[in-house]
Amino acid sequence: MACANNLLTPMDRANKEFLAVLERDVLHPDVTKTVVRKALDKFRASERDWSERRQALHKQIAAIDMEIGRLVAAISSGREIPALVEAVKAANDRTIALSQELAEVDSQQHSDADYDQLEKDLQAHFESSWKTLLTRQVGPTRQILRKLFKWRPTPLHSHDE
Repeated sequence: MACANNLLTPMDRANKEFLAVLERDVLHPDVTKTVVRKALDKFRASERDWSERRQALHKQIAAIDMEIGRLVAAISSGREIPALVEAVKAANDRTIALSQELAEVDSQQHSDADYDQLEKDLQAHFESSWKTLLTRQVGPTRQILRKLFKWRPTPLHSHDE
């Protein structure tokens, strides 16, 4: 393998150095913990948004149901029946629309995951699976990282060693 300074380096040595740099800079526990935590924070935020939207829709539907109850009571007492019937129809239409929106929200993927356990599991996955995978596919890994991050690992040792 030719290095940036045009010196030749045996591929096994280059791969070992590359893996050492990768482990030091990318797969370091502080880095992987941060990556896992940030990813799970996004999932948690999505779950909160989903839950809050769902609760808001339930509250709106309950408020309209109470409104319909009052309108029906007013109709029963004989007050302005045509106007009240139109108000009931409009309230029913709003309930139908909100119920459809609630069904759509409920159909979205959500989870009751134990995020603390998931974080531990993902961290363990990084520590075992990724290192194993990278040692099997060093060349392609190096190329992927170089393309994705425009990353050039700095060698751990000089070529004179």
